[in-house]
Amino acid sequence: MNGDLSRVTFDPLKHYLRVVMQQGRVQLDADWNEQTAILLRFLQALAADLIGPHGGPIDLTNTDGNIIRRNLGFEIITREEQLDKVSDANERDRWKTILGRLDPKILISKGRYYVDGRLCEIEDYLPYPNQPGYPWLNERGNEEVFGDLPTGSYLVYLDVWERYVSSLEDPEIREVALGGADTAARSKLVRQVKIKTPKLDPDTVMTCVDFPWDEHLNQLKPENRGRMKARAKEGDRPGQDEPCITAPDARFRGVENQLYRVEIHRSGPAWNGANPGNSANAATFKWSRDNGSIVAAYKAKNGNDLIVSGLRDNSRWFSAGQWVELTHDALELRGDPGTMVKLVKVDGETLTIDPGSGSPSEDIFDPTNLKNPKIRRWDHKETNDAKLNQGAVLIKEGDGDDNWIELEDGVRIQFKAPAMGEPLTAYRTGDYWSLPARVATGDVEWPGEPGDPMAVAPHGIEHHYAPLAVITLIGEGDIDRNNNPIDLRHRFLRLAECNPENE
Repeated sequence: MNGDLSRVTFDPLKHYLRVVMQQGRVQLDADWNEQTAILLRFLQALAADLIGPHGGPIDLTNTDGNIIRRNLGFEIITREEQLDKVSDANERDRWKTILGRLDPKILISKGRYYVDGRLCEIEDYLPYPNQPGYPWLNERGNEEVFGDLPTGSYLVYLDVWERYVSSLEDPEIREVALGGADTAARSKLVRQVKIKTPKLDPDTVMTCVDFPWDEHLNQLKPENRGRMKARAKEGDRPGQDEPCITAPDARFRGVENQLYRVEIHRSGPAWNGANPGNSANAATFKWSRDNGSIVAAYKAKNGNDLIVSGLRDNSRWFSAGQWVELTHDALELRGDPGTMVKLVKVDGETLTIDPGSGSPSEDIFDPTNLKNPKIRRWDHKETNDAKLNQGAVLIKEGDGDDNWIELEDGVRIQFKAPAMGEPLTAYRTGDYWSLPARVATGDVEWPGEPGDPMAVAPHGIEHHYAPLAVITLIGEGDIDRNNNPIDLRHRFLRLAECNPENE
């Protein structure tokens, strides 16, 4: 989450039961957030232990087998006959008409489904192309990608992840009674029905029982998404007994406590260090000393001037020389990076950019038809240790002293190279690490010993997946409707039922 947070303290390995407030003590956002995280983890773990990795409650039917109420959600419907069991004739006829107009002709049924204990819910039937949480078309809505798939069978699956939502994305969060004050933010569970490519091997057994889901899950969730170390103090090295051996500036030198955020910008492998080498497709990262929370709504473009809104505090605003990211909801929901550009001048809510910086896209400079276009401030810059590519820092892995990258004020990070026999790193856009830096200790809060930090996996974003169905395409995106999709969902019975004998 890139909200204005002091730090993130929840650690499931500590097995805390609850947060206990004490009288006369300072109240922090981290305490409140940790209490919520403790309860949420308990509920999700309980649901996952009882239900399994994924599953949903069976539908309520009458004696004729017609569906009175759909409980089991996310059925992939491609044929009108699949709606025949809906008992309400008006509802059945309405959605048959809609299904006939769809391209592609896919409906997602309403109801509930649990993935790793996380409740996914749809209140009404949902056309596949109209998923609010997954804009599968491009941001302009005029480029169809579904029809590009060749003939064959494909896995349809559910991708579930948690998204931070501020008042910029949902203005109703603001309290109008307080002049539109920005208060707490929200966390939203995003559920996206996707089609996995490439197409399935025709020899694959495709039943709910035998479908080789683990193989696909390993592809969706690579074992190594990157590991990073962080430090400020170097610590004492073996054989160094003199206190002056460690340089006086080998500590966090900032004047304020900060929550640094290191976030993957472009997906891909690590940079090999060659010039140019694989820099064009290597993974990159960006960082912020404010957890990426400095963001403004993007309104218009006049020449090289970007017009924004949201100025509240000049000390936490934009300034010349900074890199900013232009993005919007569709990019964020698809897991795509935004466009990085460099500011050359800031005059209130007018930001002037260097048109030759980064990789500007004329399309993203027109916010007219984009949903929630925004500009986010990042604090990285090019140094001898940090080489930029399209406005973000190239990721170079290594374990030696020469591979530390200094962010600022003594805060350093290092991306760990995979050991012999380990899978290569697959960095993914949006994955991030949080680094609390504290003036009192002159260091960052990080696992491991002082001067010897651990390499840890990303703190987020965690994606959770479940198989839904197998569908067959017969060319140009058209679906084979002579055969029902193969349903891969799991279902469970309810514990309670009527007992007419009162036994």
